[in-house]
Amino acid sequence: MSHILMVSVGAHGHVNPNLPVIAELVDRGHRVTYAIPESFAATVRSTGATPLVYTSGLPDETRGEQWPSDPIEGMSIFFEDAVRVLPQLEAALADDRPDAVLYDIAGYPGRALAHRWSLPLVQLSPALVAWRGYEEDMADVLTFWASRSTSAIRSGSRTGSPTWGSTSTSTRSAGARRAASY
Repeated sequence: MSHILMVSVGAHGHVNPNLPVIAELVDRGHRVTYAIPESFAATVRSTGATPLVYTSGLPDETRGEQWPSDPIEGMSIFFEDAVRVLPQLEAALADDRPDAVLYDIAGYPGRALAHRWSLPLVQLSPALVAWRGYEEDMADVLTFWASRSTSAIRSGSRTGSPTWGSTSTSTRSAGARRAASY
């Protein structure tokens, strides 16, 4: 079967919703490597996936660290963390590249690696699903982030934001029902 890489961040709202999908892939015989901070390794291991532990600078909920209340600051620290995590994953997978990549909406290094290695890519986005009219409703925010990303790329700064896609995936199969306790 295939070797699938899943990339997420260490936050319950980003990890827990995709665990049934991961368990189902393992049940179907795929080898799943799940990139995640140490604080979520045991949870990931319980699905049958192999944790690929990376060092993150995001707030660690398991130690009571708090996320910023300012949404702009919150988005910025996700981007900064992606810049920190990408080389860790690339080095760890250099001799064991996956066949496909899944990534949580905040697991941007997964998207970057899939692009770099020309691999199939699926974004799991249970925490933020776009709605009909999203582009119009969020036009000001999207324009701000697009301009910030463009200027960051030109200047070589690491404070810009990635462009986020919005592909939603859900499942409720036997593996998902088994994993419902996650």
